[in-house]
Amino acid sequence: MHKAAVKTNSDMLRFYWSLGRDIVGLSEKNNYGSGFYKSISDDLKDIFPDIKSFSITNLKYMRYFYEMYPTAQNRQQPVDDFETMVNRRQDVDDLF
Repeated sequence: MHKAAVKTNSDMLRFYWSLGRDIVGLSEKNNYGSGFYKSISDDLKDIFPDIKSFSITNLKYMRYFYEMYPTAQNRQQPVDDFETMVNRRQDVDDLF
């Protein structure tokens, strides 16, 4: 059950990140006041009627998410950041 939740969250984050990327690309062609976010929100709600996370505010958050982490999709696994992995037993004394 835990693995299914992790997989679902991972897929959702990837989807939101890619939607943010698409919004950035599309918004360059639209001027302020053009109703861009309203239009995208309405279209997504029509395509995915059971998903409730396509409000204008959430779409802006998705854009910010992408802008904050533009290379997130190509990011290596965090474990790859460690130069050496040492597996050892942690004694209780190490915790205090």
